[in-house]
Amino acid sequence: MAASPSIMSAPHQGPATASLPNRPGEPEFQLGLNQTCIPFPGGRFGVPQYIDLQITNNSAERQTFKVKCTSAELFRVQPPMGMVKKGESYRVRLWFQNKTLQDLKVARHYFAIYHMRCDASVTDQMSRELWKRDAKFEGVRRLPVIFHQPQGVPPGVAGASPAAPAPPPQ
Repeated sequence: MAASPSIMSAPHQGPATASLPNRPGEPEFQLGLNQTCIPFPGGRFGVPQYIDLQITNNSAERQTFKVKCTSAELFRVQPPMGMVKKGESYRVRLWFQNKTLQDLKVARHYFAIYHMRCDASVTDQMSRELWKRDAKFEGVRRLPVIFHQPQGVPPGVAGASPAAPAPPPQ
């Protein structure tokens, strides 16, 4: 019987299962998401992993979104921004590069999803222009990342390579 994977989180926190609270003055998120946190399963080091995030526009207007991550070295977002018509959904793929455990214990990682209304004439190619530094987003949600302990690595061992199988008995 296989043991359930351990959950790795920063030393100062327990496992996260819900989105992080907004900062003071930030508007509440008004779109739908199929995740409340981003779980990356354990696996072999060096093998990237992904999870799909579905953004659903439950509002009465067309929305543009932007997804940011805490580390461009550890994570990738495809596509990082786009448009969602009212009543429709959009799939965004979130990648974890899965290189070592050392960086995973240093910081509390999350993905932030921002959104704002946009005109029907705006295309996906124009969305980058909408998200300049002075853009006024109308909602944000931060989804914490949960890392499951890779197979063959004892809990609490950071930066270790997966263990080699035990030699056969003699």
